[in-house]
Amino acid sequence: MPDGSVAQGALALAIYAGVGVQADVTLEKGGVPTLTAGSVRAEGVAAVYSGLARLSADKASALLGGEDAAGQAEVQQMLSWRNQTLEPLLDDRLGALHDLLATRTWLCGAGPTVADFAVYATVHPAIGGLTAPQRVQWPNVLRWFDLCQHALDTTAVLPRTPIAKPPLALPSAAELAPAKKDAKKDGGKDAKKDGGKDGGKDAKKDGGKDAKEDGGKDAKKGKKDGGEAKGEAKGEAKGEAKGEGAAGGEGKKEKKKEKKEKAPKEPAAKAEPVVSMLDIRVGTITEVGPHPDADALYLETIDFGPEIGAKKVISGLRKFVPEDQMLQRKVCVVLNLKPAKMRGITSYGLVLCASDASHEKVDPIVPPAGAVDGERVLFEGFDGEPEAEINETKKKIFATVSDEFKTGDDGVPTYRGVKFMTSAGHVTSTIPQAIVK
Repeated sequence: MPDGSVAQGALALAIYAGVGVQADVTLEKGGVPTLTAGSVRAEGVAAVYSGLARLSADKASALLGGEDAAGQAEVQQMLSWRNQTLEPLLDDRLGALHDLLATRTWLCGAGPTVADFAVYATVHPAIGGLTAPQRVQWPNVLRWFDLCQHALDTTAVLPRTPIAKPPLALPSAAELAPAKKDAKKDGGKDAKKDGGKDGGKDAKKDGGKDAKEDGGKDAKKGKKDGGEAKGEAKGEAKGEAKGEGAAGGEGKKEKKKEKKEKAPKEPAAKAEPVVSMLDIRVGTITEVGPHPDADALYLETIDFGPEIGAKKVISGLRKFVPEDQMLQRKVCVVLNLKPAKMRGITSYGLVLCASDASHEKVDPIVPPAGAVDGERVLFEGFDGEPEAEINETKKKIFATVSDEFKTGDDGVPTYRGVKFMTSAGHVTSTIPQAIVK
């Protein structure tokens, strides 16, 4: 078994599936994994990982998605997603994995599959180098990654990466106790309400009765008591009026509250992601060499003419295109994606490439020879201005738009059937019936 996280992941899968002695996985020139097991030979990540799973005596079905055809298709789709999204593994691509894992324990279904092994091996080199803010930003990835390294890679074929877990903060006894009512506040309110109301009734009734009886016996005393009764009645009338005023105040408060509770405003509709939001430019690769810390990546300098200048771009093409075929090559590059670091070096663009379904053939799409460096690739019927900068981890504009990039039998890239056009004609590719990313 050679070095390399993808090959090491295949070994971890072989051990987990119990087929370690039956198969041999090697890396061909350019880093493409190859499986040899008896007369069976498979090439490419998806084919190798699936082939290893099929050799398992007791775990083949579960690792490949179960007996249901839909489950098996989901696993294969996830392997294709891994090829398209995580190669090259730019840092912001982990955001897509984070979103995917928001509601999942495993990538497909209720248990681990070959997709978990393949993606785990792919992201392993990047996880150890995450900064503290990135670890806070992508907790779903870290939670799933830690599960994989302990539940799937049981012999630690891929080195363990420490994942710090947040401290367990239990609520205090006071926080768990039921809330108590404010007896003084509620009692005072009830006493004032009931006392004022009932006391007024009783004082009025009894005061009037006593004044009448006493007035018949002693006029002088009756005058005195009548005066007291009059004072009491006046006080009660004032008290009742005050009580009614308070009730009216409560009614006003309720009315005011109802007035404030207006129907919430409907959120503004988000603009549909379309190709005009992407700033795709023609450029020429003037320098190219291997990334110092990544076997699958090229570090390129691409010239976009005098108005834009040259930019550093990282591409995951070392397994697919020889270095001498990259130099002085014209390419189409998305320039308004947020710059992303890969192994300590920032990439300022994304080279668009055609890929077959198995991701075994990958090649940059080709602007016509007369296209001018720096000119924008246009699409008839989509005339809007590009976004200033696209944060792909939040907006998913490129992911949504590029899902509709494809080539036909003639190898011509299109978006919704519309060709990629330059001043010198349309863009082409060397791979028919391909996806373009």
